[in-house]
Amino acid sequence: MIAAAKKIWRCHRRPSRRRYRKAVERTAEGAIRQSHHSRASVVLAQTPQGFQYSVIKKAFDEAAADGFMGTDEASLAERSGHEVAVVMGSPRNIKITTPADMELAEFYLQTSAEPSN
Repeated sequence: MIAAAKKIWRCHRRPSRRRYRKAVERTAEGAIRQSHHSRASVVLAQTPQGFQYSVIKKAFDEAAADGFMGTDEASLAERSGHEVAVVMGSPRNIKITTPADMELAEFYLQTSAEPSN
């Protein structure tokens, strides 16, 4: 990811794809499944996302000036007119927000083999 970001300056990671992904819409009552998408057309963004400072600073400044709330840094960079490259990531790249996430991260650290994508 870092090497790719240095080369192209705008990228984010994605885990390996599964066969199909469900698209959902959030509503006041919860989430409603809308459709299924072939894995060939779906990319799941992960963190970290890497950008050249001047690119992402400009993107954040423009969004703030317009009152725009992006979904992530990549959406801001795209809105600012920059292409964003996708770099293969790992399904083990998890966000740790709960004790269960920490347990999973500890398990991953104890096992050295990376799963096949």
